[in-house]
Amino acid sequence: MAKNFFIKLICVFVVIATLINCQKKTTEKYYRDTGELLSEIEYNKEGQKDGELREYYKTGELKTIEYYKNDQLIDTTIGFDKNGKIIVKRYEKDGSSIFERYYENGQLLSKGKIRDTITEGWWHYYYDDGNLYRKIEYVNASNDSSINKMQYPNQIVSFDKKGNIIKDSSNYYTIDLKDTIPLGKLTLGYIDLEPQISKEYDFHMVYFWSEDTNANKTKIDSTYGKNNKPAKFWLIPKNKGKHKLNGYIIEKGKIIKLNQKDTTMVDIIEKTKKLFFEKDFFVKDTTRR
Repeated sequence: MAKNFFIKLICVFVVIATLINCQKKTTEKYYRDTGELLSEIEYNKEGQKDGELREYYKTGELKTIEYYKNDQLIDTTIGFDKNGKIIVKRYEKDGSSIFERYYENGQLLSKGKIRDTITEGWWHYYYDDGNLYRKIEYVNASNDSSINKMQYPNQIVSFDKKGNIIKDSSNYYTIDLKDTIPLGKLTLGYIDLEPQISKEYDFHMVYFWSEDTNANKTKIDSTYGKNNKPAKFWLIPKNKGKHKLNGYIIEKGKIIKLNQKDTTMVDIIEKTKKLFFEKDFFVKDTTRR
C-alpha cells in the first residue's frame, strides 16, 4: 500500500512539474547600441512571443504595448507619446484591423481599416473638437495600370464644423439601383456624381459591367453624365442569384496657371481622375409563380 502511495505521489509531482515547465515563460530585454532599453518581450518555451511586448523611447518612456499568444498578436496595440498620452491604437473588430490616431488633447484624429500597413475602406478624420471634417474611401487599384497605386483615395467627402458637406472640396457619387431586379429584363440605374476636376467641364464618362458569383461578366458598356444630370446605365441579367455592378467614372478638367518664367504666358495642365464604384444586387426570376 505504502509503495503504491509513493508511486502515485511521484506521478503527481511529475505531472505538476511538467505543467509548470509547459507554462514557463521568460522575459527578454533588448537594448540599443547606445545602451538604452529598447524593448521587453515575453516568450513561451517554444520561443514564441507569448504575453506582453513593451517598446520604449530612447529616454525611457513607454512607447508601445502589445499582447501576443503563441506569436499571434491579440487584443489592442497601444502607442504613447513621451508624456504617456495615447496617440495610436490598433485592434481587431469583425475580422478587420482598426487603426486610430489621437490628438494631444485625447480627441480622436482619424479612424479606419488597415490590412498590414495598407489603408482600405472608408476612413474618418476629425477636428480636434471631435466633429467629423472629412471621409475618404481608399480602394485597391493595383490592377489598374493607369493608376498603379494599391491604396487609392477614391471618394472624398468634406464637412464644415456644423456637419454640412463642403462641395468644393468633395468628390463622391450615389448609385440608384434596386437591390433586386428581374431576370432577362431591362433595368435602368443612375449614378449621380459630385464632381471635382470636371466642375466647369460639365461632362464625365462612366464605364460599367456586372458579374455574377460564377465570375460571368457582361461586356463593358459606357454612358455619360453631367453636373446637373445623373449618368444612366442599363442591365439585362441572364443569370439568377447574387451579382455585383462594377465600373468607374472618368473626370477630365484643365487647370490654367501663370507661367513662372514668363508671366505674360499661361500653362494649361490637363487633369484626369478615376472614381471606382461597385454595388451588390440580386437577380430574381419573376416569371415563376
